[in-house]
Amino acid sequence: MLQSPDGDDGLVTDLIRRASAAVESYTGRRFLHTDLTELHDGGSKALIVRFRPVVQVQRVLDTATGREVPPDEYVVGYGAGLVLRRCGRWAKGPLRWQVEYTAGYAATVEDVPGDVKQAVLQLVAAWYNRRDAGVKAERIGDYSRDAETGLPAQVRELLEPYVEVVV
Repeated sequence: MLQSPDGDDGLVTDLIRRASAAVESYTGRRFLHTDLTELHDGGSKALIVRFRPVVQVQRVLDTATGREVPPDEYVVGYGAGLVLRRCGRWAKGPLRWQVEYTAGYAATVEDVPGDVKQAVLQLVAAWYNRRDAGVKAERIGDYSRDAETGLPAQVRELLEPYVEVVV
């Protein structure tokens, strides 16, 4: 088993935190269950929340009236991130509807998809091994290497199935 030198524990912990955030930023997803609150304009049949998959909608609030919408008045498309009005449309108004919900793939780190965990570990390893951000390329005899910018190709490949496509 590979281990970091004793003095690097804080560095590795920080790299894991940063790599996890980079993975979520790249994919546009939350992997651990996260409680979120968003405001949405009215006037359509569906409120589309930002993060998917949706685990649960805690409440929908009409900010114009202060009325909480009963759950039997809407249906949730969990995978698509839709809160659909059962009858008619959500009343018009800018930022009128507040949606409180939980999104993410897993309740614990252990339950996060394996390819996502592998991507985080590969990114941590890449950053740990390339701690001198000022080095753009190196050459030793016949060997040369250019530093990759952004996420390494193998990390992007692991995350491809999770990338949120926004149209």
